[in-house]
Amino acid sequence: MTGSGATAQRLDPAGTLGTHFLTIVLVVVACLWAIVVSALSLSRGGDTVPALGALGVFAIACALVVYVSGEGHGVFTPGIHLTVHGLVVASFILASWSSWSTDDFSRDQWAPLSLGIMMVAVAHYRPARELIAAGTASALVMGAVTFAHAIVVETAAPPLALAVVAVIGVLALCYGAAMYSQRTVEALQRWHRRADVVAEALADEVRVGIARSVQQDRVTILNRDVVPFFGDMLARETITDDDRDRAREIANAIRSVMVADADRTWLEVVVQQAGRPGRALIAVDDPYFLATTMTTAQRTALRAHVVALAADRKIAEGFSIVLSRHGRLCVGTLSVPILSADHARRSRYAPIHAVMRVAFDSVSIQTHPPDLIVRFTYEHS
Repeated sequence: MTGSGATAQRLDPAGTLGTHFLTIVLVVVACLWAIVVSALSLSRGGDTVPALGALGVFAIACALVVYVSGEGHGVFTPGIHLTVHGLVVASFILASWSSWSTDDFSRDQWAPLSLGIMMVAVAHYRPARELIAAGTASALVMGAVTFAHAIVVETAAPPLALAVVAVIGVLALCYGAAMYSQRTVEALQRWHRRADVVAEALADEVRVGIARSVQQDRVTILNRDVVPFFGDMLARETITDDDRDRAREIANAIRSVMVADADRTWLEVVVQQAGRPGRALIAVDDPYFLATTMTTAQRTALRAHVVALAADRKIAEGFSIVLSRHGRLCVGTLSVPILSADHARRSRYAPIHAVMRVAFDSVSIQTHPPDLIVRFTYEHS
């Protein structure tokens, strides 16, 4: 993904998983700040019910961020981001209601700073322009509520000044999170461009080796089947009907080998290379060659999963990959028989599943002992 809609999660899903702990820490800090300030507000005579309601709504927003940014979920979508903003703004309104009868409400507003901290926590998951737009919209709502509150209670300080003070924290942190998101995306895109140049250079070298290998395979087939056949005919100096039948069989066999090699997809090559000697082959059912329509990120994620499964001694022989088409939607099913059906097996592949959830449109993980079934979908390109 390129352009203003790119995110660190899209460009580097595996690396983004490593930032989940930092996300949790920032969310906990925002939550603790809300609890402490609410407790101080209630000690000065605030309304208990809306204050607790504000904390409850904010806790839901915190739980949503922690869950969606975890390895058990896929992409942090714009809808989820806007939902978080909506919940925090709702908690701000409830908190303002709890201190509506006091004139020191400006000290009791924890939501702007807490929202800013939350936006820093989700900077890896959303693009800069979205962080700026959503943060600015939330700040305007908070500023309007603060301005109206200040006019109602007739504070000594100018209402506009109180409104600015209330939103300056959330704006600063949201814009800082947007800048961090943009710089991270730009760094990842530069790395991708350099990696693409190196990969293309290596691909040119590999193509030469592949061509030489294919040529050697063809020569081997000719030396094994064709040369002895012609040598035998030259020695006899006569051609019989049996020779014609034999020539036809050899031609069909060579043609079948060449057609099979030409029709093999990258996925079939991967499973052939990943298979261990003495074990059943990994079955690939891809009649429409849908593996060729996957993006680079999707191929990388699926390849990593296949190689990891093939190397796992706790995986039984002969797992299968089936790719089917339903209109423009491609559906893949990876069925893996597990020798020891314990939770550790599923947890072991959780990081790979997390990357797949970002690369593919949807991924579901099901355990039907003794099988682990991974289903994934993506649009036909």
